[in-house]
Amino acid sequence: MSHEFESGFFHATPPWHGLGTVLEDPPETASQAICAAGLNWDVRKEPMEAVVAVNGTYRAVAVPDNFAMIRRKMENGVTKLDTLGVVGAQYRVIQNIDAFRCFDPCIATGKVQYHTAGSLRGGRIIWVLGIRSIIHVLAAVGYYPPGCSGSQGAVILGSNVVCEERQHSQEDFASWADPCVDTFERDSPYG
Repeated sequence: MSHEFESGFFHATPPWHGLGTVLEDPPETASQAICAAGLNWDVRKEPMEAVVAVNGTYRAVAVPDNFAMIRRKMENGVTKLDTLGVVGAQYRVIQNIDAFRCFDPCIATGKVQYHTAGSLRGGRIIWVLGIRSIIHVLAAVGYYPPGCSGSQGAVILGSNVVCEERQHSQEDFASWADPCVDTFERDSPYG
Protein backbone atom coordinates (compact mmCIF):
# COMPACT_ATOMS: atom_id res chain seq x y z
CA MET A 1 0.00 0.00 0.00
CA SER A 2 3.01 2.32 0.35
CA HIS A 3 2.94 2.90 -3.41
CA GLU A 4 -0.49 4.53 -2.96
CA PHE A 5 0.76 6.92 -0.25
CA GLU A 6 0.68 10.55 -1.33
CA SER A 7 1.42 12.58 1.81
CA GLY A 8 1.04 12.42 5.56
CA PHE A 9 2.43 12.90 9.04
CA PHE A 10 3.10 10.45 11.83
CA HIS A 11 3.61 11.40 15.47
CA ALA A 12 6.81 10.11 17.06
CA THR A 13 7.13 6.76 15.27
CA PRO A 14 8.08 6.46 11.60
CA PRO A 15 5.80 4.18 9.55
CA TRP A 16 7.13 0.92 8.17
CA HIS A 17 7.25 2.32 4.62
CA GLY A 18 9.42 5.31 5.58
CA LEU A 19 7.22 7.82 3.73
CA GLY A 20 5.71 11.01 5.12
CA THR A 21 6.85 13.37 7.85
CA VAL A 22 7.57 12.27 11.40
CA LEU A 23 6.66 14.92 13.99
CA GLU A 24 8.20 15.10 17.46
CA ASP A 25 5.14 16.88 18.83
CA PRO A 26 1.58 16.23 17.64
CA PRO A 27 -0.34 19.06 15.95
CA GLU A 28 -2.53 21.04 18.34
CA THR A 29 -5.24 22.12 15.86
CA ALA A 30 -6.95 20.94 12.71
CA SER A 31 -5.10 23.61 10.71
CA GLN A 32 -1.72 22.38 11.94
CA ALA A 33 -2.68 18.76 11.22
CA ILE A 34 -3.84 19.63 7.70
CA CYS A 35 -0.58 21.43 6.88
CA ALA A 36 1.60 18.71 8.43
CA ALA A 37 -0.25 16.04 6.43
CA GLY A 38 -0.02 17.94 3.13
CA LEU A 39 -3.82 18.11 2.92
CA ASN A 40 -4.12 21.89 2.61
CA TRP A 41 -6.04 21.75 -0.65
CA ASP A 42 -9.69 22.05 -1.50
CA VAL A 43 -12.14 20.04 -3.55
CA ARG A 44 -14.89 21.51 -5.70
CA LYS A 45 -17.87 19.90 -7.36
CA GLU A 46 -17.85 21.11 -10.97
CA PRO A 47 -20.56 20.50 -13.62
CA MET A 48 -19.54 17.87 -16.13
CA GLU A 49 -19.46 18.14 -19.88
CA ALA A 50 -18.71 15.57 -22.54
CA VAL A 51 -16.60 16.61 -25.51
CA VAL A 52 -18.21 15.14 -28.60
CA ALA A 53 -16.84 15.02 -32.15
CA VAL A 54 -19.35 16.37 -34.68
CA ASN A 55 -18.47 16.83 -38.38
CA GLY A 56 -14.77 17.26 -37.77
CA THR A 57 -15.13 19.66 -34.82
CA TYR A 58 -15.73 19.18 -31.13
CA ARG A 59 -18.60 20.38 -28.97
CA ALA A 60 -19.11 20.38 -25.24
CA VAL A 61 -22.39 18.82 -24.14
CA ALA A 62 -23.66 19.05 -20.55
CA VAL A 63 -23.91 15.81 -18.57
CA PRO A 64 -26.95 16.49 -16.32
CA ASP A 65 -26.80 15.57 -12.63
CA ASN A 66 -23.13 14.52 -12.83
CA PHE A 67 -20.29 16.49 -11.33
CA ALA A 68 -16.53 16.10 -11.37
CA MET A 69 -14.74 16.28 -8.03
CA ILE A 70 -11.79 18.56 -8.79
CA ARG A 71 -8.89 19.01 -6.37
CA ARG A 72 -7.18 22.40 -6.43
CA LYS A 73 -3.70 22.15 -4.97
CA MET A 74 -0.96 24.77 -4.97
CA GLU A 75 2.44 23.41 -6.02
CA ASN A 76 5.35 25.81 -6.46
CA GLY A 77 2.97 28.76 -6.87
CA VAL A 78 0.88 27.06 -9.55
CA THR A 79 -2.64 25.71 -9.02
CA LYS A 80 -2.65 22.04 -9.96
CA LEU A 81 -6.03 20.52 -10.88
CA ASP A 82 -6.74 16.82 -10.40
CA THR A 83 -9.96 14.94 -11.09
CA LEU A 84 -10.78 12.75 -8.11
CA GLY A 85 -13.95 11.19 -9.48
CA VAL A 86 -17.60 11.74 -10.35
CA VAL A 87 -20.52 12.38 -7.98
CA GLY A 88 -24.24 13.09 -8.25
CA ALA A 89 -26.10 16.32 -7.70
CA GLN A 90 -26.93 15.63 -4.04
CA TYR A 91 -23.35 15.02 -2.90
CA ARG A 92 -22.09 17.74 -0.58
CA VAL A 93 -18.36 18.36 -0.44
CA ILE A 94 -16.66 18.41 2.95
CA GLN A 95 -13.29 20.14 2.81
CA ASN A 96 -10.40 18.45 4.61
CA ILE A 97 -10.16 21.26 7.16
CA ASP A 98 -13.84 20.86 8.05
CA ALA A 99 -13.52 17.10 8.47
CA PHE A 100 -10.50 17.57 10.73
CA ARG A 101 -12.15 20.27 12.84
CA CYS A 102 -14.42 17.61 14.34
CA PHE A 103 -11.33 16.47 16.27
CA ASP A 104 -10.53 19.87 17.81
CA PRO A 105 -13.07 19.60 20.69
CA CYS A 106 -11.46 16.28 21.67
CA ILE A 107 -7.94 17.66 21.29
CA ALA A 108 -8.90 20.66 23.46
CA THR A 109 -9.72 18.33 26.37
CA GLY A 110 -6.06 17.33 26.50
CA LYS A 111 -7.11 13.68 26.56
CA VAL A 112 -6.69 13.07 22.83
CA GLN A 113 -3.96 14.04 20.38
CA TYR A 114 -3.59 13.99 16.62
CA HIS A 115 -1.57 10.89 15.84
CA THR A 116 -1.43 10.52 12.07
CA ALA A 117 -3.12 11.90 8.97
CA GLY A 118 -2.59 11.75 5.26
CA SER A 119 -3.68 11.02 1.75
CA LEU A 120 -3.73 7.92 -0.43
CA ARG A 121 -4.44 7.29 -4.11
CA GLY A 122 -3.74 10.80 -5.33
CA GLY A 123 -6.04 12.44 -2.78
CA ARG A 124 -8.95 10.08 -3.30
CA ILE A 125 -8.69 8.82 0.29
CA ILE A 126 -7.81 11.00 3.26
CA TRP A 127 -7.56 9.95 6.89
CA VAL A 128 -6.92 11.34 10.35
CA LEU A 129 -6.37 9.44 13.59
CA GLY A 130 -6.74 10.88 17.04
CA ILE A 131 -5.42 8.73 19.84
CA ARG A 132 -6.08 8.75 23.56
CA SER A 133 -4.31 5.54 24.43
CA ILE A 134 -3.81 2.15 22.90
CA ILE A 135 -7.33 1.39 24.07
CA HIS A 136 -9.33 3.95 22.07
CA VAL A 137 -8.60 5.50 18.71
CA LEU A 138 -10.90 7.92 16.90
CA ALA A 139 -10.63 7.89 13.13
CA ALA A 140 -12.20 9.79 10.27
CA VAL A 141 -11.85 8.70 6.68
CA GLY A 142 -13.03 10.53 3.60
CA TYR A 143 -13.32 9.31 0.04
CA TYR A 144 -13.20 11.40 -3.13
CA PRO A 145 -15.23 10.27 -4.97
CA PRO A 146 -17.31 8.54 -2.39
CA GLY A 147 -17.48 4.87 -3.33
CA CYS A 148 -20.73 4.35 -5.26
CA SER A 149 -23.22 6.21 -3.08
CA GLY A 150 -20.85 8.11 -0.81
CA SER A 151 -18.92 7.47 2.35
CA GLN A 152 -17.37 9.58 5.05
CA GLY A 153 -17.46 8.73 8.72
CA ALA A 154 -16.03 8.70 12.19
CA VAL A 155 -15.38 5.39 13.86
CA ILE A 156 -14.28 4.42 17.33
CA LEU A 157 -11.81 1.58 17.31
CA GLY A 158 -10.91 -0.38 20.42
CA SER A 159 -8.44 -3.07 21.30
CA ASN A 160 -8.49 -5.61 24.12
CA VAL A 161 -5.77 -4.70 26.54
CA VAL A 162 -5.96 -5.24 30.31
CA CYS A 163 -9.57 -5.75 31.44
CA GLU A 164 -9.42 -3.32 34.36
CA GLU A 165 -7.82 -0.61 32.21
CA ARG A 166 -10.39 -1.19 29.48
CA GLN A 167 -13.26 -0.92 31.95
CA HIS A 168 -11.97 2.40 33.32
CA SER A 169 -11.41 3.73 29.82
CA GLN A 170 -14.97 2.88 28.79
CA GLU A 171 -16.34 4.63 31.86
CA ASP A 172 -14.83 7.96 30.83
CA PHE A 173 -15.11 7.34 27.09
CA ALA A 174 -17.95 9.85 26.67
CA SER A 175 -15.94 12.62 28.30
CA TRP A 176 -13.47 12.74 25.41
CA ALA A 177 -15.09 11.04 22.40
CA ASP A 178 -18.61 12.45 22.41
CA PRO A 179 -17.66 16.05 21.50
CA CYS A 180 -15.86 14.81 18.39
CA VAL A 181 -18.51 12.32 17.28
CA ASP A 182 -21.30 14.87 17.96
CA THR A 183 -19.50 17.48 15.86
CA PHE A 184 -18.98 15.06 12.97
CA GLU A 185 -22.59 13.84 13.01
CA ARG A 186 -23.94 17.40 13.10
CA ASP A 187 -21.75 18.56 10.19
CA SER A 188 -21.92 15.38 8.07
CA PRO A 189 -23.61 15.64 4.66
CA TYR A 190 -25.10 12.20 5.29
CA GLY A 191 -26.55 12.79 8.78
